[in-house]
Amino acid sequence: MRFLLIPICLLFAAVSILRAEEKPDPREKLDTTIAETIRLIEAKDTAALIKFVLPPKELQQRLENKTIEEVAKEIEAFLPNALKILKQIQGTKPGLNEDETRAVYELKEAVDVHKVVTFVKEEKFWYIK
Repeated sequence: MRFLLIPICLLFAAVSILRAEEKPDPREKLDTTIAETIRLIEAKDTAALIKFVLPPKELQQRLENKTIEEVAKEIEAFLPNALKILKQIQGTKPGLNEDETRAVYELKEAVDVHKVVTFVKEEKFWYIK
């Protein structure tokens, strides 16, 4: 019986260590979603940005007939404005709907034609709408 107890304790210790090392996905919180999106735009990592900001179903639809590089080219012209918008809302509080699955940030200064930016929560991750 004692010999079984030691491996079981070691297994629980290993699982605890692995869980402690796991980093939460930045999309789990609005502030980290915004910060990571800014980072990806500034790093000019458009392919990773697309995978990060698009909900899985929308990403799948966009990639049905195009490569990730083609989708990246389509959004490149908007990225400077997106960066301005994200930096403007960073650190501010959004308006949330009742079940906290939709967050709307009102911009103090319109960027191009945009006066608000909306995020939606699907499952446990936030995405730009």
